[in-house]
Amino acid sequence: MKKRKINYLKLFLLLIFCSACNKDQILITPTNNINSYKGTYEFVNIIEFPKLKLEIQSINKKLSKTNQNNEPFYTINTKEIIKVKDADGYSNYSFFLNVPTANKFTFYNLIIPEDKNGKKAKPYIRKYVCAPEQYPIFKEHNFDLAFFKGKLYKFYLENFNNNLQSKLGNCDPQDFNPSDNISPNNSNGVSSSPNDNDITLGGGSISGSAPVCTTTLHVRRCTAGGNHLPGENCKGEGSDRASITKVTSCSNGKLDVVVLMKNNNNCPTENGDVAFIPTDISHLINPCKNFKKLAQNKKFKDKLKDLLNKTKTDNYETGYIMKLSNNEYNYNIKIGIPEKLGINFTIKNGYKIDGFIHNHYDSNNNKDLSVFSPKDLYSLYLLLKNNNINDHSNFVFAVTTAQNTIYAIHIRNKKDFIRFGDDYLDGLQDGSNDFLPFIYGGIDSVYFHKGIKNINSNTLNEKHFTKMLFFGGGQGDTGLELYKTNTNFNKWSKIKYNPKTKNTSITPCN
Repeated sequence: MKKRKINYLKLFLLLIFCSACNKDQILITPTNNINSYKGTYEFVNIIEFPKLKLEIQSINKKLSKTNQNNEPFYTINTKEIIKVKDADGYSNYSFFLNVPTANKFTFYNLIIPEDKNGKKAKPYIRKYVCAPEQYPIFKEHNFDLAFFKGKLYKFYLENFNNNLQSKLGNCDPQDFNPSDNISPNNSNGVSSSPNDNDITLGGGSISGSAPVCTTTLHVRRCTAGGNHLPGENCKGEGSDRASITKVTSCSNGKLDVVVLMKNNNNCPTENGDVAFIPTDISHLINPCKNFKKLAQNKKFKDKLKDLLNKTKTDNYETGYIMKLSNNEYNYNIKIGIPEKLGINFTIKNGYKIDGFIHNHYDSNNNKDLSVFSPKDLYSLYLLLKNNNINDHSNFVFAVTTAQNTIYAIHIRNKKDFIRFGDDYLDGLQDGSNDFLPFIYGGIDSVYFHKGIKNINSNTLNEKHFTKMLFFGGGQGDTGLELYKTNTNFNKWSKIKYNPKTKNTSITPCN
């Protein structure tokens, strides 16, 4: 049996950032070793993190400056937050900080670091000042840092509130020119973008298809050995004492670092921070935005209602292929064979679609499955693998069932899902890969007791399905996220497995 043993390893994207001069004005220099980095990016809701909410309240007190109308001078956007977690368990939370006096060339991020035990490190603010002559190019490319050129500053809160333009610390701001380090097609740095045109800003703002965010951690491995926490200097002998380090490559989970040269002011001539713009940035696109639009789309909701009704009246599956035209979906109906599971249809090579929604009918002989089936996942994998999906980050893939459940899958990371599909979905068509049947059938009584079956409760199936997405067969993330809506189709929520509580958590999109 292919991939029979389940070694549930949490494979987190290794996101490494290096400590800089520990002063208040800093340059981020992207590296060109993009392919070796791994990391976990996800949009989170502040209601999921009560301690983070308290931290924001504390920061707001420190940023207590008000205008002449006694209104807050700074605004922290908590509607969208990006959480970044590295392999060591250290996290960063990135927010957009609105400063009304900032011109269009300048924008700010608030960064809150956190260690693996949930202890918050000292928060700080990043200030980006784009060179005016570069701004049109930066804007044209959706505020991708690969096209940013200008100066970067770092402020601690106590300094930021005093004077936004002051020179703080001994390190002057340095020029940021990513063209010396990365190419636009192979870039690896992220930041939240300025509010230009109709852009919703947050920890990762959305600008067309290229959202960006800022997240920063410090390297905890020193060249002379030993580790240190974010914000601390390396402790070692000779040149290692208070050294500035830069990640040059990552292999086998170990960090290879080099000590950078310092000038006479003991400031780095090349800064050690590493900024990231993933080559596959679709997982930074907030899927809730798309689901909110779908919740207002009458035609789409009518199709879901039709599919839901058919689960109780028809003895075959029905589906709709969705194709965008002038920002509206066209629907092409597909019908399965009576008393047979599945829908067979052919898509020509090179033809791309924008969604596929279908149902599971309630058979007279067997109650239908309340979540996506293995063959559903296999179909999604084939569409993606064969390049039949127009935009995987906004692709609509949904199912309705006679159990009154309506689920959708968001492809958060294309590469992770294809890897998962290559290992655990390819072979379902001829029975040569029984990994998912092994899970669904409940043969693994330890991790998936009672499996994912049509005789189970909806709650248990939902829990086991999200658990399967989380562990990904022991090889890491599947690259998929699960969402569900009510029977009015107007409120979507993200469903996620929590390994600590061993249960699911629900985060509303609305």
